[in-house]
Amino acid sequence: MTDLAWTRRSLPVNLLIAWLVGLAPLAVLVGIDFAHSPPPDIATFFFATQDGPFLAILSIFMIGLCAPWPILRPAGAARLNTFFARRSALFVGEIAVMVACIAYAGWFYVYQQYPLSMDEYCATFDARIFVHGTARAIISPQWRPLASALQPIFIVIAPDHGSWASTYLPMNALARAGFLLLGDQALAGPAWAALSIIMVYAVARRFWPQRRDAAIVCVGLLASSSQFLVAAMSAYAMPAHLALNLVWLWFFLRRTPFSQGASALTAFAASGLHELVFHPLFAAPFIAAAWLEPLLQKADEESASNARRLGRFRSALSSTAWRVAAFQTAVFAAVCLFWVLYKGMVAHAYGDSQGGGVAHETSGFLQQAVALIAHPDPWANSHMTFNLARLVAWQNPATLGLAFFGVRYALRSSNLAFAALFVGVCLTTIAMYVLLPFQGHGWGYRYLHGLLGSLCLLAGLGWVNLVKPGEPGRAWFAIAVSLAFSLFVIMPMHALQVSRFISPYARAHAALLRAPQGVVMIDPSHLWYAQDLVRNDPWLRQAPRFLDLRSLDPADIRQLCAKGPVGFFGHVDGEKFGILPASDGTNVGEKVRLMKSLHCGEPIYPVHGWAVAALDGADS
Repeated sequence: MTDLAWTRRSLPVNLLIAWLVGLAPLAVLVGIDFAHSPPPDIATFFFATQDGPFLAILSIFMIGLCAPWPILRPAGAARLNTFFARRSALFVGEIAVMVACIAYAGWFYVYQQYPLSMDEYCATFDARIFVHGTARAIISPQWRPLASALQPIFIVIAPDHGSWASTYLPMNALARAGFLLLGDQALAGPAWAALSIIMVYAVARRFWPQRRDAAIVCVGLLASSSQFLVAAMSAYAMPAHLALNLVWLWFFLRRTPFSQGASALTAFAASGLHELVFHPLFAAPFIAAAWLEPLLQKADEESASNARRLGRFRSALSSTAWRVAAFQTAVFAAVCLFWVLYKGMVAHAYGDSQGGGVAHETSGFLQQAVALIAHPDPWANSHMTFNLARLVAWQNPATLGLAFFGVRYALRSSNLAFAALFVGVCLTTIAMYVLLPFQGHGWGYRYLHGLLGSLCLLAGLGWVNLVKPGEPGRAWFAIAVSLAFSLFVIMPMHALQVSRFISPYARAHAALLRAPQGVVMIDPSHLWYAQDLVRNDPWLRQAPRFLDLRSLDPADIRQLCAKGPVGFFGHVDGEKFGILPASDGTNVGEKVRLMKSLHCGEPIYPVHGWAVAALDGADS
């Protein structure tokens, strides 16, 4: 089908076609997954309770969008384009401020000031450490023998149990520490989201200097994404990945020495946010395009129409492309090596003789990657299918439709940067399929969150090719209705789902913090993600201290029970707060019976018989 045939159709019809083309194979894969009985994990739960119903709702919306609704008249479209020409930058700034306000309010009213996942908690944990000017928190000597029970997952503990910090790279936590010094580290997510709005506009303006409408469409699609807004309420590193990816791209495209230096600094920060893999996978296709640019330039210049289409974006590339490519390749080689060695350098700084040298750290990094590849997730296909379904369900429905056409034009365009946007999305998806197909907690598909800007820019490319400048009618109507539907229907429903999912854990955590005992033992073995309730101050200065019962041996239990009142939190307590029952296969019956024989395990709140019932339930 020719491009003209596509553009003759109204935009709503094109969006519906793209939606059905994209959704059909996803529906087939979901059907295959359920035919093979996927494990009853959080990915299956989210699809059944959230994403499946939302995909059905979005499909009905896309069909309804094609109805003969009243449309914007030519005079209205002309006024709209005039407004964008005069006030687009100010308008985008206002959107950025509104996005930041929504995200910050959501931290209180949707997220309930509770970092749900351990990824989020570790960012807040490290931020409190960095505020004190150190990379690790020193553990008090009396608590060192119990360090593994005090913080069971995602925390690296020194061999002598003298210090600890999270397993993640530091830049996200460092940014949060900066906002903590300003008054509230929860401001970090809203700030990254606001920066993302500004930068997606700036990059779009660089791609299409004569099409402000395309830049506004990119901004609107990003700002109306439920995944984008909810992630900004959280402590995840993903909002920072998105913002810094766009900042890096804007600097990279400018090709001046100053911009290239700034992009190098951005690459350093973005690669060290929490996991090394994400930013290099985003940047690699653009660097590869810079290597290829001079080779393709001669062929491009043979076509006058291609030269006009490239515009000023390509004018600065020819003489500097290889130098930029060589510089950026060297930068990323150095950046990746630094962050691979970072944990070993911190270990040496704290006297950890097992930190190893360059060869040790590099081989350890490679061994971890090889282990993940050699022992793949047996349910990788199922998990990735649900991840992609979750990605689609948490976006503005117009984004995926326009991006579908954007990819089509990107692969045929002489501007290699457009193809690089798509290749970055593919590389990250493939890498996550191989390395970590199960995302666990997440609103939308968070491992592709840093690529939301790429999806919106590809959608902008689809808009540029499907909608003529100043075109009235159904194009603007479709975008306006899709934005309104996403912001005022889909986003509130998603926010309610997030709040309901977080609420049992937030209320349980609040009750644990009010426990009168100095120590509380938590048995998470029969509760869903209850191990995440084991959260302690980095310096263990705040009481009560929480310990994972599974990590304690009988001698530890006797010693703790002999020192004073000990609280207990088990599955009976958790289920009363609404935490779903589950089992990790751990048998703590002997430990529970030991606690009962020692008359240990008091209620964490003054409710008669609750702790006894909890102990009896755990024993059984």
